[in-house]
Amino acid sequence: MKEPMLGMYQQIQAAIAARKPIQNMDFRSVNFNGLDLTGGHFVQCQFDGCVFRQCDLTRAHFIECQMVESQFIDNTYFSSKITASNLLKTQWKGSVHKLMVTDSVLTGSIWQAVHLQSCNITLGDMSQAEFHHCQWKTVSVAKVVMENTVFHQAQFENVSWTDTDFTKLQVTQCEFLRVLLLNCDLSGLDFAGLSFQYCSCNHSRMVGTSFYQAKVNNSNFSNSEVRDCDFRHAQLQKSLFVASDLSECDFSWALASHIKFNQAQLLDCQFVQSDLTQASFQHATLESVDFTGSQLVYTNLSYARPSKCRFEQCSVKRTNVHALVEEKCRWHGTKKQGLLETDKTQQAMDSRLRSFMSH
Repeated sequence: MKEPMLGMYQQIQAAIAARKPIQNMDFRSVNFNGLDLTGGHFVQCQFDGCVFRQCDLTRAHFIECQMVESQFIDNTYFSSKITASNLLKTQWKGSVHKLMVTDSVLTGSIWQAVHLQSCNITLGDMSQAEFHHCQWKTVSVAKVVMENTVFHQAQFENVSWTDTDFTKLQVTQCEFLRVLLLNCDLSGLDFAGLSFQYCSCNHSRMVGTSFYQAKVNNSNFSNSEVRDCDFRHAQLQKSLFVASDLSECDFSWALASHIKFNQAQLLDCQFVQSDLTQASFQHATLESVDFTGSQLVYTNLSYARPSKCRFEQCSVKRTNVHALVEEKCRWHGTKKQGLLETDKTQQAMDSRLRSFMSH
């Protein structure tokens, strides 16, 4: 380590030992290679163009710092924070564990094969940032501006990412597991052949989204607008579309046992040769929906209101059509003796409800 650099590093260590903030320092000529900055508190310092390589940044805190075009490579970030700082066009590599970034500029930053774990990114701007082959695990993103942000071959697990318009992002070949996507616009995204499981997308919008041959098990799309989406050959076991508005969606050849469309509205949708075993359309409104050749074994259609729907050549067994109100539906080739027209359990519940309401 050169003498001027050594002296500056000693100043940093002395300030850390004395628990004093390091303010208004210019570190642009310093080589941060393998340095221990544990507990450092940097305020309004200059780090433009600096390379942080294999540094220990545990509990370090950077406040209102300039870090334009800096590089962060294989550092330790345990409980470190970056607040109200400028990280324009920074480059990131390696594992990033327990980093909190708040109200900072990450515009144009490049993240290559980065594993983010237990991180929080709040406020700030990540427009035109690029994430290639990255893993996000237990990460929270909130109120961050993202315009033309790129995510390519990324994996997201246990991520909270709400109130986001994904139509402004470039998301390609990404997989989602247990991701919270409330109030998001997922229109136009392509998850064909990928995994999108145990995700919560309540109160979201999907127009022209493709889940063709995707794994979409145990995901929640309730109270959402779902239009012109492709779910053909998808795995949709135990997924929820409760009280959602669906139109022109294709679920043909889907494996969708235990799926729920309770109180949903479905218009011009296809379920041709789908497995809807033990699925539920209770209290749903269906118009021009095609179930031709589907498995409707133990499926619940009680209180549903199908109009101009096709239930032809379907496999039925104790298929619950209790209090079904249909109009101009076609059942050709479906054995109606497999339909449960009176559900005694439901009938008893209705009776108790009427008795309660009358008092």
